[in-house]
Formats: sequence, structure tokens, C-alpha cells
Amino acid sequence: MATTLVPPRLRPVVAGWLSGLLRRTAGLTLLAAGTFVLVALLGFSPDDPSWNSTASGPAANPAGFAGAVFADLALQLGGLAAGLLPAALLAWGARLAGGGGWSRPAVPLTALPLALVALAAALAAVPVPAAWPYRVGLGGLVGDLLYQRLVPLTGTSTYLWGSSIAAAALGVLA
Repeated sequence: MATTLVPPRLRPVVAGWLSGLLRRTAGLTLLAAGTFVLVALLGFSPDDPSWNSTASGPAANPAGFAGAVFADLALQLGGLAAGLLPAALLAWGARLAGGGGWSRPAVPLTALPLALVALAAALAAVPVPAAWPYRVGLGGLVGDLLYQRLVPLTGTSTYLWGSSIAAAALGVLA
């Protein structure tokens, strides 16, 4: 004969409490991840050691070596579009930690990577300032690839408008 620790009349209460606890824990985890990503990106220095850098000594990035590596990769792949990632993680974390949730969680989870790509594509059309430390443009490798492939097909104006509108719409959904 099976026995349970929770009487049948209290099961919905316990299930609701556990669900809320899980949601808030996920929210706090997302807040911590968003904070790490934000600190890593804001603390980026091209002089920090990374997977593609032979700099010696400890990382100056406030998020340590892991933050230096993350920031370097994120900026090389997505350029300044990487700034959308901590914004989304912090917004999601605040919503979940506050007890809220999503009726359709697949929408923001799908929209975020698409928004990152669209924003990188839009930023690839922006002229690169002299202080930018990479060979790729402000949209990173992803933005440069899309720019090189799509501008000959669409033209610069259509490309810029399309990628900007897509980035804004998907960013809102994310």
C-alpha cells in the first residue's frame, strides 16, 4: 500500500507552492545570469586573455576570465547586439522572480535569438568607429555575413529598413 506525505486535500496547495518556488528560483537564476552577462560585457577589454588572445596575466574584466572569454566571443559573433542578451535575461528574471510568468513561453524564447541576429544584421550597416577592436563590424561576424549576402539581393536601404524593423519587433517579443 502506497503512502503519501501530503494529504489529498493539501496537494493542490503544495503543488502551487512548489510551482511558485520553482518559478521564483528560475527568475533569480536568470537575474544572476543577466547580471553576469551585463558585467562581462561592460567590463570588456581587448587586452584581456581569451581563447583567441595571447595576453598574459589575469583578466581585468570584473567577471573574471569567464567574463572576458564570454564578452570577447559575444562581441565578435554578434557585435553590439550582444547588449540585448542581458536586457532580456534581466527582464525575464524580474518577471519570474516577481511571481509572474508567460502564457506562451515559446514566444520570447524563440524571439530572442532571432532578435539578436536581426539586430546584428542592422548594426552591420553602421560605419565602424576607429576604436572598435575587431576586424568585423559592429554587428559582429553574424551581422557581417548577413550584410555581405543580403545587400546585393535587396539593396542597402531595404536591407537596413528590414533588419531594423525585424530587430525592433523581435526585441519587443523577446
